[in-house]
Amino acid sequence: MHDLKVCYDAERGAARWAEAGSTDGLAPDLWPYGLNRFADLGVDVVHVDNPPLTTSEALRQLISPSARRPGGAGPEARVSIAWDEGAAKRLLLRDRSERNHCGAIWVNDMTKRTDPPLVWDAKRVLMQMDSVWCLSRAQVGPLEELLPGVRVDPLLFGIDADFFPARDHPGGQTVCSFGGDRHRDPDTLFAALHRVRETHPHAAFDVQSTSPTPPDWLTLLPRMSPSGVLEVYARSAVVVVTTRPNLHVSGMTVALEAMATGRPVVITDSPGMDDYVQDGVSGTVVPSGDDAAVAAAVTRYLDDPALAAEHGRNGRRLVESTFTTARMCADLAGILGLD
Repeated sequence: MHDLKVCYDAERGAARWAEAGSTDGLAPDLWPYGLNRFADLGVDVVHVDNPPLTTSEALRQLISPSARRPGGAGPEARVSIAWDEGAAKRLLLRDRSERNHCGAIWVNDMTKRTDPPLVWDAKRVLMQMDSVWCLSRAQVGPLEELLPGVRVDPLLFGIDADFFPARDHPGGQTVCSFGGDRHRDPDTLFAALHRVRETHPHAAFDVQSTSPTPPDWLTLLPRMSPSGVLEVYARSAVVVVTTRPNLHVSGMTVALEAMATGRPVVITDSPGMDDYVQDGVSGTVVPSGDDAAVAAAVTRYLDDPALAAEHGRNGRRLVESTFTTARMCADLAGILGLD
């Protein structure tokens, strides 16, 4: 029996992760979120990529939440984990172990929207866990209120700092932005970059966005391989992330990748973001929806390359000391009692 089984949704599992770097053989870590690094700690870890539940499985789980398919769906382990609430649903039916844990990523923000069935379903899943973890201290209180009796542990996120190496600051006036989850704020981003464009006519803007109406004066980035993302960070002077109010710390992955590369970050102040970006040290944290503040912060870095390089170096040091997948797995091993 293995020590630990990591349960992924097949749509976002280890096989798909490898495919993301298939064009050039490059991808961060071996598994999503770097959970392969448990092996470096001496933990006997395996993973499964679970396809979607069939209709009969979903009904069985709904009628009998503690149901499990006879024989399980893969190798046996003392502990099973899933990164988020969705993957945990499949874990409970197919991969339940003696102890089961998962991350709570989306449920806090679900409660802010008008979809009570989704909240009920996520809460039902989380209440069956031996414990849950979350990616900022700001999430702990709301989760403890939502999940009475379930232990909630904060866990700082990490990235593959070797894959995202420090690069010398390029100078120049290229600004980039990545990400398109539902809590990104393209309206504020575009308004801010328009302000920058008016005062810096030679600036270039590389932006990845799901907005249906991006301005025609920016370069709209497609979905890119990890090595393609690296190239964009390398040529950028500053990285910008604007978000709407949320509790899952939207944008933290981009922030950490930028910091690892040695780029200053301009990012919206959402609950928990201060766990990741130190205002005035590794970047600038701005109020939600304030395009003037975003533009002022970006302009400051474009006009002062020495400051941009200094904050970039500070960010790199923070990633190396605190925000690696190796450190994250070591902390999570402690939470799971595997250390």
